[in-house]
Amino acid sequence: MSLYIKGQDVPQRGAKRPALPPPPSGVDGEQPGVTLVPTSNPTRESTPRPLLAYPYSMTPQGIFRQKMLKGGPVTERLANFAAVITADVVFDNGADEVRHYEIESWQGNRTWRFSVQAEQFAHMTWAAPNLGASAFLFPGSGFRDHARTAIQMCSPSVLERRVYTHTGWRQLDTGEWVFVHAGGAIGGGGPATGVSSQIDGPLELYALPEPPPASELADPVRELLTVLLAVAPETIMVPLMGCAFRAVFGDVDFSASLCGPTGKGKSQLAALAQQHFGRAMDDGHLPGNWSSTANALEEIAFRCKDVLLVIDDFKSQGTHGENSRLHREADRLLRGAANGSGRNRMRPDTTLRPPHQPRAMILSTGEEPFRGQSLNARVLTVEVGEGDVDWDALTLAQGRAADGLLAQVMASFISHLADRYDERRSRFQGYRERLTDRARAGALGSHKQTPGQVANLAAGWEMFLDFAAQAGALTGTERDEYSERVWEALAVQAAAQGRRVIESDPVVRFLNTISSLLSTRRAHLVVHDDPGQYPDGRVDEEWGGAEGELLGYVTDDGIYLDPAASLSAVERLLSASGEGLGASERALRKGLQDGGYLMATGMDGVSRETLSIRRSFGGRRGSWLHLRRDALSAE
Repeated sequence: MSLYIKGQDVPQRGAKRPALPPPPSGVDGEQPGVTLVPTSNPTRESTPRPLLAYPYSMTPQGIFRQKMLKGGPVTERLANFAAVITADVVFDNGADEVRHYEIESWQGNRTWRFSVQAEQFAHMTWAAPNLGASAFLFPGSGFRDHARTAIQMCSPSVLERRVYTHTGWRQLDTGEWVFVHAGGAIGGGGPATGVSSQIDGPLELYALPEPPPASELADPVRELLTVLLAVAPETIMVPLMGCAFRAVFGDVDFSASLCGPTGKGKSQLAALAQQHFGRAMDDGHLPGNWSSTANALEEIAFRCKDVLLVIDDFKSQGTHGENSRLHREADRLLRGAANGSGRNRMRPDTTLRPPHQPRAMILSTGEEPFRGQSLNARVLTVEVGEGDVDWDALTLAQGRAADGLLAQVMASFISHLADRYDERRSRFQGYRERLTDRARAGALGSHKQTPGQVANLAAGWEMFLDFAAQAGALTGTERDEYSERVWEALAVQAAAQGRRVIESDPVVRFLNTISSLLSTRRAHLVVHDDPGQYPDGRVDEEWGGAEGELLGYVTDDGIYLDPAASLSAVERLLSASGEGLGASERALRKGLQDGGYLMATGMDGVSRETLSIRRSFGGRRGSWLHLRRDALSAE
């Protein structure tokens, strides 16, 4: 059954069909043509609009198809609305590309503009959600496909553009490097033209201003250094500012953390670093918070490419299970940031999507450190304590940050890098390699990752100081003086980082917890140093007296700990505070051996070392961890 144009009578069976206008001139049945007809709709722009593309046509009354039958041409009405595609937009997040069509639709004198994902366009199910109940497709075989084809054929002047949905560096087809932010992009000459971005939600505040002329840079750069370094000791401010300077070079394999009691200014200090990338991101508008879901934080860290991302307020609260979940999610995110890895995802068709690994320089704030030696080694922690923050200096710095000083200088720094990006990134890598060698030679930090972390922050500083000197903010001598001040402050932090990593070592925590159990009389060791006088051993206040659980024995040649009883007692004490040792019995034994704490080991009878020794005490024979006598008091 055919549907005729409104106003024509439906012919009776056998009656002659009414004649319709012929197809547009110059159009045959195989090669569709397009006629541009000016719109007379006052609610739309008065620009030519493609309304005819044989065999389809668009009018304010809908979409029509001309169909040739034996009795002559027949016009079918496919939909009661008209639509054209005005733009073909690719949304690019750096790993996936999603195509959308921008559509303009009209019905009578009403006009709508909206966007439809390309995968959904062909189904034509977007009409009702975007146009309302009055818009519909007519029923008929193939009408849906014809309507879709009509819209595409009547849209000959479709604009094509790419929209970036992440921050950070991208190289354009022209070879030019630009830095994308929520307000567009910055290139070597300032704002980059023709580059579109759509960074929304909590990331819409990543907006950089237009860089000032080079002749006006000296004063803002000098003021930034003066104002920020006065807020807190340089051992705090240098690594904090270094995180912002380092972030713009990408490929960060560690994170940072501001840690300390509540009310000491951690969030305010972190906000000063964050406001280098957008003046509105003060301590009340930080882009991340540990109360968010793990998936949300992972996606934010992915989209925040080559920028600093502050995740605020890490603290245990609630039940033991909730605290364990918080630490587990933090471990996953920060470990992924260090390893450059993300979780794999599947598309509906079971193919794998590219992983969304963290691409930001993450700066966490919290009241407690993270758990586990491995994670602590990947997070450079800066402690903030009582009296560290100069509150008057902080207020001044916050005011200048809100005025846009920090973001203005960062925009200029980025434009400076973009001007000769490949060369300047190579220079950064050279700084990082030389400073890593210097840190290792100076034995900065007790963990192998600490020298690299110090070198990364120092290299970011070196690049910024080069920029400051070129801008006229620093003389050559002043630049070198700042460089040495930066290195001295980072060296202090490296030493503190080394202590934190050691304290988070499961072996050290195990031995320290055993010492705590003995000193608090919740466990004890029996002393066997005089079998003649004390055949069953004796108690000694130094080894816990006679109270608490028996964990082992002390002899002249060392300490013999019951592995199972000792590990169980340690885990019970740690779990009471919501923590855990984070090591199995086998891993603990191996760690004790590698640390030089074990005096002797035994064999299991098949030439395999067991890392324990068999011995009898008071008629009790078993396997014991044989430790040095000073193991529980060793630093």
